[in-house]
Amino acid sequence: MIKIPSPINYIQHEKQQWIDVQKGLQNAFDQADVFLNFLQPFLRKRIFIFAGSSHNGLQGLALASRLAHLVESNADLTKGVEYIEVIHVTPHDVCDGNTLAMREALPRRVHVTVVTERFSPPIIVDDDLIIDALFGVDIESALEKGFAALSVFINNQPAITVSLELPTGLFPDASNVNTVDKMVIPDITLLSLPTQAEMMTDAHHLMGKRIRTYQDDMIALQRADEAAKKLINVPLDAYHKGDFGHGLLVAGCFGMAGASIMAAKGALYSGIGKLSILSPQCNRQIVQMSVPQAICVFDNSEFFWKGTVEQYEKYQAICIGPGIGTHEETLISMRYMFKRFMKSKTPLILDADALSLIGEERSLMDYIPHGSILTPHYGELERLVGRCTNHAEALKRAIELAHDIEGTIIFKGWRSAIIHHDGNVYFNESGNVGMATSGSGDVLSGILLALKAQGYDSLSAALLGTYIHGKAGDIAADHYTRIAMNALSIIEFIPEAWRKILKV
Repeated sequence: MIKIPSPINYIQHEKQQWIDVQKGLQNAFDQADVFLNFLQPFLRKRIFIFAGSSHNGLQGLALASRLAHLVESNADLTKGVEYIEVIHVTPHDVCDGNTLAMREALPRRVHVTVVTERFSPPIIVDDDLIIDALFGVDIESALEKGFAALSVFINNQPAITVSLELPTGLFPDASNVNTVDKMVIPDITLLSLPTQAEMMTDAHHLMGKRIRTYQDDMIALQRADEAAKKLINVPLDAYHKGDFGHGLLVAGCFGMAGASIMAAKGALYSGIGKLSILSPQCNRQIVQMSVPQAICVFDNSEFFWKGTVEQYEKYQAICIGPGIGTHEETLISMRYMFKRFMKSKTPLILDADALSLIGEERSLMDYIPHGSILTPHYGELERLVGRCTNHAEALKRAIELAHDIEGTIIFKGWRSAIIHHDGNVYFNESGNVGMATSGSGDVLSGILLALKAQGYDSLSAALLGTYIHGKAGDIAADHYTRIAMNALSIIEFIPEAWRKILKV
């Protein structure tokens, strides 16, 4: 999990890291060495580095210095590099002491052009390399005037462009993805620290190929498994099944029995002691045959849920939504039950059609018990909070929603965001694009139901459940490929996901 506090303030983080004069230059050289390891395949005969006046520019200058020294020593890393030019863009020649010191200390091999007012563009060809080190994360407003024109110039060049840290002009929270005419659009972005922009799907096309330089994938995987294991707090010795919770799954309607089955199996593979399934009469046979471990409680309705949940106090958690449909009678049932749930402390897991029904009657959100978990994807979230201009705004609205309901939101996506009502946001690091398939969300709902029934707090259940779900998906992708896997593949490998985490 990557935790990003809200509000996110990368600029202050970077200023704290780079302002110290004694440490600033060394930090820049250390980061330049990291960048060089990833830049090697893209180095060209001529390299043009556009550097700004802040810490990102300092990184660019340090990179130019390292490149020049390596060329001088005939290092294999820079074989073929013959020309290095720094275009140092410093309006009114104002820059911090570190940046000025770095520029003045550049080796003679580096050609330096200082741009304070007018810019005379160099002639750049397709065999050259452009490195964008103008702003990185140190940006607070949209590019204007000269910088906007410079971004257009860079975008119009035929050479490969590599941005350091973030593309110039893109905000760290990706809230300005709709203003692509005022940012550099690189072929490659070398990411040096986690940002919200990296996690926002609609920002990916603005970053080109994204390469993380701030963590080793294998080390990150091990750390993520270790973090997930620490969340496991239910005793694994033999106890009575009642000690592992009793959960109720309200799922399925005519033609959607599969949703109830997949959610049920997600729960049964995640440690729940007892599972009851409430579904309409039409699903009686298929549910009982497919999930014989569950207690089947059938609604009086033939085709969809229009009854009530009896004796709901006996359940430690209730999941409503997978495949229940959006019939008017179902909405009436939800309205009646939510008013009863509000008086209880039984947490809810709300997914799929339940969220769509709440979107039709938003006043129902006032009755959601504290500590509940909602699992919307982008479209479902918009039904709850209204239209959003981009993913960053949707995330902001989800943070507000979590606060309003005093619960946890799992904003599902490429990197699902787990949002606690205290404002903290965690991005899940497991999972893959093969999980974007029918039934995958139902499996997650079942896992969450199992964890909540066992007594996990909502945040721990959301963090652990989302991670296990994604890890099972990753194992399934390795086994079947991302193309051939489906929701049943995820279910198949939930036990293996638990096993891998428990043995860390």
